[in-house]
Amino acid sequence: MPLNLIIKNVPLTNLEKSFEGVMYASHWLLAPIYIGLSIGLLLLSIKFFQEVLHIFPDVLEIKETDLVLFILSMVDIALVGGLIVMVIYIKYETKTSNTVFFSSLPLCNAWPVSNFFGGIRGGA
Repeated sequence: MPLNLIIKNVPLTNLEKSFEGVMYASHWLLAPIYIGLSIGLLLLSIKFFQEVLHIFPDVLEIKETDLVLFILSMVDIALVGGLIVMVIYIKYETKTSNTVFFSSLPLCNAWPVSNFFGGIRGGA
């Protein structure tokens, strides 16, 4: 948040403008990490379906404990995938969607993050 919005009628100095510009631009250093997370999510999805297809021929012959362990590993993969999606979505909402280009797209305001986390959180 710019300092002149916190303290009314105080103009920003060149140093403050430069500092804010550097801070805003530095978030692009994380872009390769989020691209890597997206690729990791794709690989995780491929592994999920590989394991599901691998278990189908043997589902009638495996023991119940092995089936339960398999299902728990699938739940684990699903939870990790959901965590990756939340991290990427929150970063998108806090930084990228505020730019002029992305805010003009029709789907950018379809599912705001405040509604997403407001629905998850229980009552106070």
